[in-house]
Amino acid sequence: MSYWRLASGAAEVDFVVNDFELAIEVKAKDKIKKEDLHGLRELVKEQEQVTKRVVVSLVDQSRLTEDGIYVLNYQDFIQDLWAGRLIA
Repeated sequence: MSYWRLASGAAEVDFVVNDFELAIEVKAKDKIKKEDLHGLRELVKEQEQVTKRVVVSLVDQSRLTEDGIYVLNYQDFIQDLWAGRLIA
């Protein structure tokens, strides 16, 4: 497990798991906006092997963005993690 950041520092992702199999951004808020997804969107441009991108947050309802980023309530994230749905 590590983190990722552009050399310029303009974008970062909190956690990268298993050689970019899973990228996780953590936000302690209940409204996820476009700018909150910036790091995950930049990551996939540089690291095309990323298979799953996730934002863990306090949102009421989990959702999938138009470009394939999972925005998960932290409880859904924990359930998916323990059930093996996030990491092969």
